[in-house]
Amino acid sequence: LNEFVGKERISSFYSDNALELIKAARLKGILNPTATTGMPQTNGLAEGKVRTVKEGTTVNLLRVGFTPSHYWLDCMRHFCTARNIHKDSDGNSSYSKRHGKHGIADFAGLRLPFGTEVFFMLVPSKLEAHAPFTPKMDKGLFAGYHMQPGGIWSGDYLVYPTNDFEWDSPTKRWGGVNAQRTKEVFHDPNHG
Repeated sequence: LNEFVGKERISSFYSDNALELIKAARLKGILNPTATTGMPQTNGLAEGKVRTVKEGTTVNLLRVGFTPSHYWLDCMRHFCTARNIHKDSDGNSSYSKRHGKHGIADFAGLRLPFGTEVFFMLVPSKLEAHAPFTPKMDKGLFAGYHMQPGGIWSGDYLVYPTNDFEWDSPTKRWGGVNAQRTKEVFHDPNHG
């Protein structure tokens, strides 16, 4: 709960009757009205938001061709962040509305679709393995944004290094790759 709250003060949150949520609310001194068990229609707003996130995540995974079992969590986080940093017709985003009141600047990073081909700066430990005179940037697939508690962007991106993907012959799938955190990402809109 603390990861999502950040500097905000929560006075109340509506949830289902999940014991872990009731306990968290009680420990934090937060009012916690609950929905009727087994009746999703009593929790319509939350159910609609969950459906939007599931559908958006699924579409992104299908568009990129990733195996959902390994990549769904990163894809879901990317989808939610992309929705929060998207600017409306007035030039405002949910991100700026939430964090602007705390003096945090609007999101200033690249806005890229999940799975977009990018070049990224290797982390120092991987640079050591590179031969001299080889590029310090490598190809990767964009995985999202590293967020601090409270949903504040750290300034870092998440990228799947393309060199880390390996074909698994028995399952006839690409094996799972963990995203690497990096400060610098370059995207050529004319390529990928």
